[in-house]
Amino acid sequence: MTVLPASFAADAAAAGAPADDRVRALLARLLDRILEANEVQNLTAILEPGDMVVDHLLASLALAGAAAAAGVDLAGGPLCVDLGTGAGFPGIPLAAAFPGSRWVLVESEGRKVEWLGTIVAELGLANAEVLRGRGREVRHNRPDLEEACDLVTARAVGDLGKLAREARGLLRPGGVLLCPKGAGLGDAERALGEREARKSRLAPAGDLPMRVPGRSRFAVAYRRS
Repeated sequence: MTVLPASFAADAAAAGAPADDRVRALLARLLDRILEANEVQNLTAILEPGDMVVDHLLASLALAGAAAAAGVDLAGGPLCVDLGTGAGFPGIPLAAAFPGSRWVLVESEGRKVEWLGTIVAELGLANAEVLRGRGREVRHNRPDLEEACDLVTARAVGDLGKLAREARGLLRPGGVLLCPKGAGLGDAERALGEREARKSRLAPAGDLPMRVPGRSRFAVAYRRS
């Protein structure tokens, strides 16, 4: 059974997210279920428990601080879409930490979608739902999400240009797209992201720091004009 480190609550708070006993229990159970499921399907390549805590849980929760810096308060009940959520990151940890927020977890791979539905139900996350499909399909399949979202997140599912295109039509005016990145982000990808963002009525909103222990991470932000 996964036991989160004693420093977890303080690290989460520094990242901008609460992590009380309820949240920690949910997130520890999430990691347990991922390790179990990964024996028969490929949910994640990160399997060392310490790395899972940092790179999955704390890196997800750190988007709360980035969102706040961009003017999106996850405690204030925003509507959020997590594109290419995979094993549920960052959407599930953020939904657990901020029960007032609403999350739509978008994933195209059928087996992952099935697993996500099971884990969301098991964790009792009434504020999260799973939607099968690709990012570019969301607003067509779910008209209620078109130009209605306060926040769109996308972690490691494509370059900035693709993510800007896929967020097109989902964000309300003033809504924010956050794309976690690291030191490997190159000038060419950044330029592509800015070019595609302009086509999508998104304006660059800067690189927002993410406090992840031992990692150099930030979120590239775009705001719907």
